[in-house]
Amino acid sequence: MPQTNEMTLAELDALVAEKVMGWHHYANFMEGDYEGSYPDDYPCFALTSDGVCVWTGEGDTEFWSPTKRWSDAGRVIERMRELGWLLKFLACEDYVDYVEDEWSAYFKNPETFASVGATCATTPTLALILAALAAVTGERYSVREE
Repeated sequence: MPQTNEMTLAELDALVAEKVMGWHHYANFMEGDYEGSYPDDYPCFALTSDGVCVWTGEGDTEFWSPTKRWSDAGRVIERMRELGWLLKFLACEDYVDYVEDEWSAYFKNPETFASVGATCATTPTLALILAALAAVTGERYSVREE
């Protein structure tokens, strides 16, 4: 069984921004200066103590949390579609060791028929993000308590 990488929700959000969305990590970010320092390459992001801050261009900033918000998770679904993956949700009860009230998601590549990322999570957005990371990186991730 492959090793699972444990990350906080904010770290998972940042990893999705980089690996799935293809955004650049803004390493010269000054903590707390969301409006005062602007990167040169848009869109890009920085992992802050407040979460993942994304610059979309023209100095616009927003906080990004696809593990928690459907509006951000929807952008991940659209990006995965651009990459050739289709999203499927399942009830975790379809698995032998299921946990009630959990969600499972996986991505299927219609060209290769590969299915990647079937995993159970406490929310549908988190299941989606874990599945997207598994599909794009080939690695498994889980949530580490913050």
